[in-house]
Amino acid sequence: MNKGYPIKIYNEQELRRSSLVLGWSEDIGNLGRKATGYLNRKLKGREFAEIEPEAFFPLGGVAIEGNLARFPESKFYACQEYELVVFQSDSPGAEWYKFLNSVLDVAEQHCRVKELYILGAMVSFSAHTAPRQLIAVVNSAEMKEVLGQYEFFFVMDS
Repeated sequence: MNKGYPIKIYNEQELRRSSLVLGWSEDIGNLGRKATGYLNRKLKGREFAEIEPEAFFPLGGVAIEGNLARFPESKFYACQEYELVVFQSDSPGAEWYKFLNSVLDVAEQHCRVKELYILGAMVSFSAHTAPRQLIAVVNSAEMKEVLGQYEFFFVMDS
């Protein structure tokens, strides 16, 4: 199943056509972590799998908080009622290709994910009073139409 990727599945999910929301923990303002945390709380997401950190995070990625080591985490949560999978992760320090293939393996083989949304924020070199833009990259005309109602700036046309 996982081509030797270090994935732990705690329990199989019965999802038929789910969406995956991925949030990184190190973006500006911790947008990815906050948004995925909110989704998990609001939609009652339950942890069902994780990617083991050894192959992807250097020992320098371990944080010490209150005399306890905090290892980087990459966890999957299922919101069954909404056919939603949430993935919260620190950004890997190595083996990005292998790491992302691990994410896609879980999404495809265990959750039948049909849509992938990646949340993140970046630095904007403009005045704090200037209006902000929401940017979307889409790979289908249908998705562009769906998101068209939200005033996104589309980076790539399909």
